[in-house]
Amino acid sequence: MREIIFVAWLISLYKYNKVKLQEIKRDDEEGKRNYRDEVEKLVFQNLRALILFYIIVDIAGPYIVALISK
Repeated sequence: MREIIFVAWLISLYKYNKVKLQEIKRDDEEGKRNYRDEVEKLVFQNLRALILFYIIVDIAGPYIVALISK
């Protein structure tokens, strides 16, 4: 079950990143944003999301399931 959730989450993250990168490229061409800085922010945002996903699913997941099933 955890693997299915992880794959679905990765697919949604991929779609979000694809749209976000298109916005960043467009804004970079218009001079509104710096491409390199925005991509760096996006990478760290994805890293934080991955760590948070790990904490929620792998560490807190069994406790949450135990609380729900009581």
